[in-house]
Amino acid sequence: MSTYMALDKQSYDIIFQEGGGIARVDKGRFVVQQVSSKLKTELGEWLLDPSVGWVGLGDFEKNFDLFDIEDRAKSITLNTDGVLSVSHIGATYEGRYLKIDMVAQTIYGEIDLTIPWGIV
Repeated sequence: MSTYMALDKQSYDIIFQEGGGIARVDKGRFVVQQVSSKLKTELGEWLLDPSVGWVGLGDFEKNFDLFDIEDRAKSITLNTDGVLSVSHIGATYEGRYLKIDMVAQTIYGEIDLTIPWGIV
């Protein structure tokens, strides 16, 4: 039996099973959850608290640096247990919406993630 809690892919809330208990995931899915959660946490929730996270309003000023944002996201991903390398990372920006797309190699296989941040 897996000891890793399953998180909802959209809300990142714990998934409870019908009849009681918490849904579980295997180690591979857990690495995906960790990368997603770390990036979402590190990106921060600037609408709630602009002092939290590494992407802030300054990143959306006139001369923002998408390469710097990609580099920071890559560093966070590579510092996640089970991640071996990042083969692709890209950031797109429109208005106050940032999207990070990445492909990473883990000890359990390849993962492909899209992490949104901001106001859609």
